Amino acid sequence: GYLEQKQKAFPRFYFVSNAKLLTILSQGSDPLAMNAYYENVFDAIQYVEHDKKDKTIIHKIHGDGGDGHEVIPFIKPVKAVGNIEDWLTTILNTMRLTLKYHARSCAAGVFEARSDPSNKLRPLVDSNIAQFALLAIQIMWTYETQTALEQCKTNANAMYSNALKQKN
Repeated sequence: GYLEQKQKAFPRFYFVSNAKLLTILSQGSDPLAMNAYYENVFDAIQYVEHDKKDKTIIHKIHGDGGDGHEVIPFIKPVKAVGNIEDWLTTILNTMRLTLKYHARSCAAGVFEARSDPSNKLRPLVDSNIAQFALLAIQIMWTYETQTALEQCKTNANAMYSNALKQKN
């Protein structure tokens, strides 16, 4: 019936109990009311931040974690109007685009940091949200490891030289 139709329109509703889903759908015309239920629909999202003047415009997502939680601004605002399943789909798609943007930005920052890791790694980590700071460090580690292994083919002391370089 009705709930199945809404679940097909927004598949994440399948993971919400029928009672909560009915509550969410009954408050769908008030985007602020959804803040109590984002944790049921999306992993690790506590709530979203609405525009102060127009409550239908969403600018940021706030992660779980209490004080000091991460806040991720969308690359473009989301308009929460119409059917709730439609604007939740827009939020989901905007989250994906935003995270893709951050991943690309982070990867680009890695190449800049590689030129002088001692001076540029800290700003790279500080300017990114935690998951992408970790991604940057993993990309750098993978690149350095791959380079060292490739150098070992031609130079028996490559690992030792690379370790000395990293200490200085």
